[in-house]
Amino acid sequence: NRLKLMLAGPPGVGKSLAATQFPKVYFIDSERGAEGRDYKQSIIDGGGDYLGVDDGGADPDEVLGQVEALTKTRHDYRTLVLDSFTTLFEAKQDEGARKVGTEYGKHTDYANRWAKQLFRLLTLLDMNVVVTSHVKDSWSGGEKGAPVPDGFKKASYLFDLVLMLERNGLKRIAMVEKTRYAEFPDRDRFEWS
Repeated sequence: NRLKLMLAGPPGVGKSLAATQFPKVYFIDSERGAEGRDYKQSIIDGGGDYLGVDDGGADPDEVLGQVEALTKTRHDYRTLVLDSFTTLFEAKQDEGARKVGTEYGKHTDYANRWAKQLFRLLTLLDMNVVVTSHVKDSWSGGEKGAPVPDGFKKASYLFDLVLMLERNGLKRIAMVEKTRYAEFPDRDRFEWS
């Protein structure tokens, strides 16, 4: 089995840095989160490759094409990283707003169609998949709830493990939001490093 992992959380909790540390990673950076020297060096040291914003990493259709190519060609990569899915989804929403308008959430439906194509391709990959996501507040009955991953509402279905990351003082904490692994019990909390 290949790991399908979502890391969701606010800025600065360690999503991108953790994702760079997988071996032989193909790292798609849609928001310049891993442009720093230490991040890129971690990717290189692990035998990976980096596709940044200037290379098309922020273009949702280019990313879709890159993922499709990974499903069809022989390569040595072990892990695909999309950092962050939220940025790509929002870019597709913006495109949808220009093309089909925003009435009745048409722009979000437009982005959802792209996300469904992407996630179908991710299931075909013979690679680990690590996707980072921003978070937003959840709402139910007019009451503010816990933070949830931002973007495609059905995104969590694909993943075997969804970790919500947060800061607690100087510590970073991970909470298991969804799991298919006995080693990561549901709702477990642990220090993230």
